[in-house]
Amino acid sequence: MCEVSKYLRIGQNYCKVKLIAGYEFPPYAKSVRLYWLICSWRHKGGFAMKLSTFRRILSLEKSYSRYDNIVGRILNPSGQELRERFPIWFLYKAYGSGEDRLLVFKIRTRVAPGQEEQERRSVWDVCFHLLQSAGASQSALDEIFPQVEYEDLKPFLNKVISLCNYTKELRPAPRNVTSYIRTSMQAWLDDWRLRYDVVSDE
Repeated sequence: MCEVSKYLRIGQNYCKVKLIAGYEFPPYAKSVRLYWLICSWRHKGGFAMKLSTFRRILSLEKSYSRYDNIVGRILNPSGQELRERFPIWFLYKAYGSGEDRLLVFKIRTRVAPGQEEQERRSVWDVCFHLLQSAGASQSALDEIFPQVEYEDLKPFLNKVISLCNYTKELRPAPRNVTSYIRTSMQAWLDDWRLRYDVVSDE
């Protein structure tokens, strides 16, 4: 098994990644595993995991027992390197403390000129029709949609679909569907913990 395969843990049901993506890296297991991790969640916009899960997935040694060592020696350097050299990188926020600390990663990607505008228009059109079918007006989108970053377009659309379906079934129905959806979506945008799925500890 080649070194990159070992670092990516290919064959252990972690993720299928083209090996060529790993060969550009210096042969450091931590960097390669982080790259694998964000690649495997890139279509979700981001992901969250407990610090204990992060330690397990990256096989961190005792030298990383302190959280500030993880930040200073893994998260910040790797994030900076990916941003400078690769089309996919990440931002992160930490919530809580101790081993139950939740790390929330937001994935950023570079896109071809014009691609973002085209996809934003497509998502806008779908959301507009969904809101109409739920009895909400376009104003539910006007303030919020400009805040949505490219990587969050799909999660945003999924959230709108979920909210519209929920409001249709809710009894009694909200007095102001537009206001209800706008408030819910703003809360979703403001808190990364509401946006992204949590990686299981199993």
